Amino acid sequence: MGDEGRRLLLRMAAARDRGVLPDSPEGFELIEQHHQGVLELWPATPASYYALGDLLVGNADQRAIIEMVDRDLPEWLAAGVRAYAVQRLGFQPS
Repeated sequence: MGDEGRRLLLRMAAARDRGVLPDSPEGFELIEQHHQGVLELWPATPASYYALGDLLVGNADQRAIIEMVDRDLPEWLAAGVRAYAVQRLGFQPS
């Protein structure tokens, strides 16, 4: 994770600490930045971005990277990723 990614995670952690919900307007502003960063690395479809939510909490390595910033952030970020995929990208989970 680069410096920019770490700064984004720090902003997310601060928002979470203030009680910002991941699917709120402020939360979605942060998740949108995350989504844009993901798109710079790989062509995530709405479905694969939604699935990334599971990876962020279920993959020990990915979870550890996020927990280095904030122990409680993986679940917040995962919830935001899933909500963003549904509400902004039009993914329809089955």
